[in-house]
Amino acid sequence: MKARHQTAPPGGRKGQDMTRLAMAAAALALAGCGAPLLLGAVPVAGIATLQQKGPGSAVSDTGLRIAVNAALLSDSEPLFTSLSTEVVEGRVLLAGRVPSRADKVRALAVVWGVDGVNEVIDAISVADGQGAGAYATDWRITSELRSRLIGDAGIRSLNYNIETLDRTIHLMGLARDRSELDRVTRHAARVPGVARVVSHVYLYADPRRGARRTAPVL
Repeated sequence: MKARHQTAPPGGRKGQDMTRLAMAAAALALAGCGAPLLLGAVPVAGIATLQQKGPGSAVSDTGLRIAVNAALLSDSEPLFTSLSTEVVEGRVLLAGRVPSRADKVRALAVVWGVDGVNEVIDAISVADGQGAGAYATDWRITSELRSRLIGDAGIRSLNYNIETLDRTIHLMGLARDRSELDRVTRHAARVPGVARVVSHVYLYADPRRGARRTAPVL
């Protein structure tokens, strides 16, 4: 759990992404050797139960996130370090800032080309690099919203992933019902400094879950 009003970690987004890729790759290697796949100190099966999806789906999302990050890194280290990813049942949220539209199109094409990706949600901004102050604000917004969701007994907080870019919150995950999703979006809108809330969340009973969308012409 991140502390409220926590400042951005050393190394910023680049440090986080490099660490995430290294840890995820090591975890996947352990799973391939027959050891239980762990995220932090919690077995994937336990996380999957809390997230209302089967262990196979959780492992699949973890493996797909590794594959997506590896594809971005292999194609372009600057793209990899500029973007962050969230994966839920084959849906990939790609968020961050790149210097040109050509870079954005390239990143989207790389991710669409990864086997197992059902949909790519574009949350990429074309602009110059983000300053330390703006990054710290986005980090604080994400941390505060995460704390609010954890503190609300009516929300299964592990079902939700949060990405904040330029004070816009992007929500990914699965909501048990419309009431829970409304609670989550209300919490998000009430975090100080938030400019906008965008929900990419599916309801648990949504028939679109697991369906592959046709890649757009980029």
